[in-house]
Amino acid sequence: MRRRVAIVAGVSFLVIAAGGVAAWRWTHPDQRAVCPEGVLKVAAVGDIMMGLDLDPAAQAAPETKPILQAGHVALGSLSMTLTANAQNEDARGPIGSAKHARLLRDWGFTVLARANDHAADFGREGLEATGEVLRRSDLAFAGVGSDLAAARNPVWIQTACGPVAVISLATSLRDGDTATPTRSNIAGRPGVNPLRHQTRLLLDPATYRSLAAQTANLGGAKPGADGRLAVLDKIFEPGERTESVTAVDPRDQAEILAVIADARKTAALVIVSFHSHERGANADAPAPFIQAFARAAVDAGAGLVVGDGPHRVRLLESYRGGLIAYSLGDFIADRRIAASLASNPFDVSDAGPPGGALLSASFKNGKVVSSHLTALDLTAKEPEGFPFLASPQKAQPSGPAS
Repeated sequence: MRRRVAIVAGVSFLVIAAGGVAAWRWTHPDQRAVCPEGVLKVAAVGDIMMGLDLDPAAQAAPETKPILQAGHVALGSLSMTLTANAQNEDARGPIGSAKHARLLRDWGFTVLARANDHAADFGREGLEATGEVLRRSDLAFAGVGSDLAAARNPVWIQTACGPVAVISLATSLRDGDTATPTRSNIAGRPGVNPLRHQTRLLLDPATYRSLAAQTANLGGAKPGADGRLAVLDKIFEPGERTESVTAVDPRDQAEILAVIADARKTAALVIVSFHSHERGANADAPAPFIQAFARAAVDAGAGLVVGDGPHRVRLLESYRGGLIAYSLGDFIADRRIAASLASNPFDVSDAGPPGGALLSASFKNGKVVSSHLTALDLTAKEPEGFPFLASPQKAQPSGPAS
């Protein structure tokens, strides 16, 4: 029988109903110390990126704090470096201090995804400093580690409904950001948990023949024995039609899916967070390879797969008992630090007005039973980039993504 997949787009107030590892414990507020009817509640948001002035964040917090604190787990994506006592902005990337971590903890966050293109802005020292600040603030995190195995490992959150495993990965990374494996005589490099991918450029037969002939006439190289044709800095291959096809690295995917499947054996819920700037047919659509991976993650045992990166909200999908949010956009995108992003190709390619949503979802036996998407307005007050609840006029659906 053909699978039924429900897809919902837009950022209105939306409800969907449906039938070395580090261990962390944290003190539950009263409303999270119980697990009524075995239902586990999760709150999730997208990118968190702010400057040293925390007053706007403190002003915005009361609007979303009750929603975050209603979840047994509250997840955000930390797209910045934290040090013990950052004093000045830095052109290498967004940077903050222990005050930022305490603000996020008091806001209601319990775990942060750190696999993204800003995790390694300040190198190994920045990676380690951020981890130390978060640990001292009793905030769990996933997606980075001392080597590839550590970066791939989930972080475990103890909740009143049972243990929750959170796995964080990124597809949009710069050279040198990724963690490397430890081998028998070579120590691994600290870094980010990657889901690497490669894009192939295919040409239909007529276009391929024409380009090959023109390249030869201009003194360029002929196609190789494998049919690959080099033109300037691009490689073209013969195909049935002209298209670009992106596929994930099979080893990366297999290793990540194995971690998900192993975690599901003991977890009440497995959450997979991914950071991806890649787009599909339009800026509001996820790349096809991301959609395929997200579904594979659910098949492997994830109950919630949640994305961020493109600074915009993308579709929400109910798939085989799991919930996939392809992008929750931004939670905090402080425009006063925009200058520090000028050298980052991923942020530049996604330039546009900030937007985001807050996801509240309930799970039972690892399967989604309900979800609610609350639209955020990041332009409601100056300075822009801080989350307030959107007015009904600004929370209208944007239409289906393709």
